Amino acid sequence: MVEPVIIEPLVIEPRKFAREGASVGESLGAQTLHRLAELLFDSPDGRGQQGSAIEYRVTGFITPKGEPALRLEVSGEISLRCQRCMERLSFPLTLRREIVLAADVDGFEQPADEEEFVDTIPAMDRVDLRELVEEEILLALPMAPRHPAGECRLRPVEQVGAQGSASPFAVLARLKH
Repeated sequence: MVEPVIIEPLVIEPRKFAREGASVGESLGAQTLHRLAELLFDSPDGRGQQGSAIEYRVTGFITPKGEPALRLEVSGEISLRCQRCMERLSFPLTLRREIVLAADVDGFEQPADEEEFVDTIPAMDRVDLRELVEEEILLALPMAPRHPAGECRLRPVEQVGAQGSASPFAVLARLKH
């Protein structure tokens, strides 16, 4: 069994971070983001994707309306499991999000005219940037990752029915013996 990689949280005060126009970025191994690591295609040696790197940068800024905000940019490539053929599927990550921190939690309402790459959330006192990055990556993943049509390397079926489809009864018969 492979020991999980433990990294320290990278916690910021987001309103102060935005006011100062601060910026931080780093390269993370995909396996260090534990919820994401569970979804990655495992290599035959069981170590997962030790070489997959995810680059991110978070920059604080103030919106034209005077609200603190964070700009998140993520890039890299990870390997998922194709849900059609169960083989490795390379998935490029190119994310750009702006997260506006709303001060009034009681009257909080998502603006109707908000851009697609902008999210407005209630302001928090502290944010772990690595958790934020992981959350945005998870939200960007397809529900059922699949190769484009015709690109899957399906395994040959041993017994094929008259219409060209695998007979479920033939499969059951093989399991019985």
